[in-house]
Amino acid sequence: MREYVPAIGPKSAKIMIVGEAPGAEEVRKGEPFVGSSGQLLDSMLSDVGIRREDCFITNACKRRPPGNDIKVWFPTKTAAKADGIQPMWGRYPKAQVIEGVNELHDEIRSVQPNVILALGDTALWATTSESGITKWRGSVMPHRALGVEPQTKVIPTYHPAAIMRQWGWRAVALHDLTRAKGESEFPQIRRPEYDFKVRPSVDEILERLSWISDKLDQGPMKLSVDLETRGGHIACIGIAWSKRAAICIPFMCVERAEGYFDTPDTEFVVIRAILAVICHKNARIVGQNFLYDAQYITLYWGEICNVSMDTMIAHHVCWPGLPKGLDFLSSIYCE
Repeated sequence: MREYVPAIGPKSAKIMIVGEAPGAEEVRKGEPFVGSSGQLLDSMLSDVGIRREDCFITNACKRRPPGNDIKVWFPTKTAAKADGIQPMWGRYPKAQVIEGVNELHDEIRSVQPNVILALGDTALWATTSESGITKWRGSVMPHRALGVEPQTKVIPTYHPAAIMRQWGWRAVALHDLTRAKGESEFPQIRRPEYDFKVRPSVDEILERLSWISDKLDQGPMKLSVDLETRGGHIACIGIAWSKRAAICIPFMCVERAEGYFDTPDTEFVVIRAILAVICHKNARIVGQNFLYDAQYITLYWGEICNVSMDTMIAHHVCWPGLPKGLDFLSSIYCE
C-alpha cells in the first residue's frame, strides 16, 4: 500500500484533474501532483486563474508503476493473450490499471464535477476510451463511464511531464486549461447549432449562391471557402457565410462515376454561379492553405479569387513554432 496514492480535493469541486499515475515524490508525500510535474501544473493553473485547492485531483492509476513507466502495465496484445489479460477500450491493462480506472469512475460519480481535465494519453483513455492526446487535446468530450448521467465533460491536454520535455506545448496546454475553466461554469455539453447543407439540389445551390451574390452587391462580405480534391481534380467546394452556416457543393460522388450533376451543362451553370460569388469584387475570401486551392480554381475554372486571408499563413506568422494544420487551428480558435 506504500505505492498507493489517494485522490485529494473537495468533493464539491467543479473541476476534476486526472493524471496518469503517482511518481516517487507523490508516493513519499502521499498526494498526487506534488513533484516537479505538480509544480508546473500549479503554475499553469495559477496562470489561467484556477486555484489548485478548488480542484479534485486524482490519477487514472493510484499505484506507482515499476520504474515509473505505466507502459509496464499495458502489455502488448501477444503478451496479454499469453497471460489471459482481456482487452479494454483497445488496450490490454493489467489489474493495477483496471483497479485504478474503476476507482476513478467511482470518484467521478461521487464528485460529479462540471468538467474533467485529463492530463496525458492514459487519462484520456481512462475517461473517454479514446487514445491519442495530440489528436484529441482541447476537445470537449463526453465521459464514457457506465452509470454516470448526465455524462461529465472531459477536456484532454498534455501532461505536465510531457510539457517539461516539449516546452512549446505549455502555451497550448494553457489554452486548454482556459477552456476547462470556462466549461467548469456549467455541467452541460453545449454544442453550437450548425446549419450545414450537404448534397444540395441544383435549385438549392443556385438559390443560396444567388442570395450570397445579392448580399455581396450591397457591400463587402467575408466568406470562408475550402476545396477538396481527388485525383488532381476538384471534388467539392464548401462556402460559409457565417460562423455556423455553410453549403458544400460536390462535383464527384462515389455512386456516380460521371459526377454529382446529371449533365455537363448543369455543372457549368453551377460553376458560373460559384465564380460569381468567390470572384465578386466585394468578396473577402478566407481559407486554410488557400493558395493550394486557388491554383485549382484558376486551372480548371479560369478565374482568380478575391483572397483576403490565409488562416494557415496567418497562424504560422503569429506562432511559427506550433502546428498549422486545420485540425490544430480548429482546436485553438473554434468552440
